[in-house]
Amino acid sequence: MKQVMGVLCIIGGLLLGLYIGIWVCLIGGIIQVVTVIRAPELDAALLAYGIARVLCAGPCGGLTFFLCAIVGRVLLESD
Repeated sequence: MKQVMGVLCIIGGLLLGLYIGIWVCLIGGIIQVVTVIRAPELDAALLAYGIARVLCAGPCGGLTFFLCAIVGRVLLESD
């Protein structure tokens, strides 16, 4: 049972990492930057936050996967 939970945790971590890295950070950041640029008044803080989301997309997705993979590996190696 622990092995099944470990594998599911690793697969879930992969899917969650892809979702957070690609959808939330990368695409969400691009949409935010475009929205701020097209607005009548330019808000520098929102523009900087959108750019930071795009730049941190890889590390955020990777860290999410890494944390879930650690939990899955511990479950796989426990007796």
